[in-house]
Amino acid sequence: MDRTTQGTGVAGRLSDILSPLVGGELPVRLTAWDGSTAGPEDAPKVTLYSPNVLRRLLWNPGELGAAQAYVLGELDVEGDLGDALTHVWKVSAERGLGSITPTPSLVLAVVKAARSFGAFGRPLAPPASQAQVKGRLHSLARDREAIGHHYDLSNDFYQLILDENMAYSSGYWTSDAPDYTLEDSQTDKLDLVCRKVGLDRARGLRFLDVGCGWGSLSLHAAREYGARVVGITISAEQKAFVDAKVRALGLEDWVEIRLQDYREIPDGPFDAVASIEMGEHVGEGNYPTYVKALHDNVIAGGRVLIQQMSRTGPHPGGGPFIESFIAPDMYMRPRRSHCCDDRGRWTRSAGRPRPA
Repeated sequence: MDRTTQGTGVAGRLSDILSPLVGGELPVRLTAWDGSTAGPEDAPKVTLYSPNVLRRLLWNPGELGAAQAYVLGELDVEGDLGDALTHVWKVSAERGLGSITPTPSLVLAVVKAARSFGAFGRPLAPPASQAQVKGRLHSLARDREAIGHHYDLSNDFYQLILDENMAYSSGYWTSDAPDYTLEDSQTDKLDLVCRKVGLDRARGLRFLDVGCGWGSLSLHAAREYGARVVGITISAEQKAFVDAKVRALGLEDWVEIRLQDYREIPDGPFDAVASIEMGEHVGEGNYPTYVKALHDNVIAGGRVLIQQMSRTGPHPGGGPFIESFIAPDMYMRPRRSHCCDDRGRWTRSAGRPRPA
């Protein structure tokens, strides 16, 4: 192992403690607040500016504690963060680390080291940008707070990262041509949804867009298919954005955007219903309620389309960092579980017969 200090200084001591846990030398070049360094010289460079990093990791081991320290500037990574994380994941995979479980002796060693570094104490306050939603899980009030944390960040921010449609969901890629763009894939997705729910049968059909986001589907359905659209969201920023687009496009008679929860729709049924990557926010226990709301708001023989993300890992919301900073209370179903495990239960809850 290439170190400037061997078992001395903060970085050296941390390396001695952590090396058995990570199956060898550190996957990063570590510099501590006392100037000591440890780890391979050609590895990504990580700097700990404060003992607070260790205190956060003691109370929130793993990615959440590290993320808190990074957001607050107590920890920094030189160069591209994505490249550094990719390197660490690659080393972890090569060593077959998987889920790391510290032994009692290692925990004791970490606590002793933290005490000697002045890093032992009560939990530190989280960053202001970390979600602090309160109330009963997936109550109307808490859902509004959780959605507000994620989607009310600012419309200007989302315009920096989304396509011209402002579609915040997976695209539908129909071409490998070099000039085929993200915007093209989103337009093709919007068109596919409209056709699947039958908006191409006639103009003037009533269409409900549950979780309308920044209005990409609502506006497309009205402009391209002549649908009379009600889009619902519980994000005030999203509603303001879509309302402005509706006025700019002269679609006031065709599109109505409501600040409304999916459990509060008073004027169904509609000819067709779609809910695009909104179900991740309803919570595991509320899926029957969610599906029933969609069922109750479509006419007999009408079509409902749900597009939703699923997960491959163990974390329902994508991991402690995403669940704490990006999308609080999000719950993604495990991949393939929809049809294999729960389709019968959900459709029965909605009043449909059990599928064969």
